Amino acid sequence: MKKNIVLIGFMATGKTAIGKLLSKSLNLDFIDTDIMIEEIEKKTIKEIFDSNGELYFRKKESEVLDKLQDSKNKIISTGGGIVVSEYNRRKLRDIGKVVYLESSPKWVLINLQRSKTVRPLLKNEEKPIDKIKKLLNERKKYYDDVADFKVEVDEKTLDEIVNNIIYNLDL
Repeated sequence: MKKNIVLIGFMATGKTAIGKLLSKSLNLDFIDTDIMIEEIEKKTIKEIFDSNGELYFRKKESEVLDKLQDSKNKIISTGGGIVVSEYNRRKLRDIGKVVYLESSPKWVLINLQRSKTVRPLLKNEEKPIDKIKKLLNERKKYYDDVADFKVEVDEKTLDEIVNNIIYNLDL
């Protein structure tokens, strides 16, 4: 494999967990763009959003994609909103084979309730499901546009999802 496998999808669809397991299965290095940003900025994603705002964070996502341009044979997990930028969508296609981890709003909410990760875009939301539906609806066309293929994650185990990805990669 000469290119990378890039995982995209909404928050709490399992991109990081699936990416780590996929990297072990294929014996490839794993990179998480959110972790790269946190290491560069020396702040958590929540702190970046709180102190610098979403636009600043989106700019950092683009910079990280630039750094990954020449990488090969990696599994790359991205932030849920990375596809909003047209520049990022072009970069994602250049960087590797893009896999969209598709999920329903209900499944996203279930995963969020299980997670300890703070999601800045859902902060102070009385009805997070409404915000999830709105954001997912806004982003779906971008996920579909950039993806080489998609894998449904609702009610699937991590192993089932990883096996589905590997099957669709035609390695």
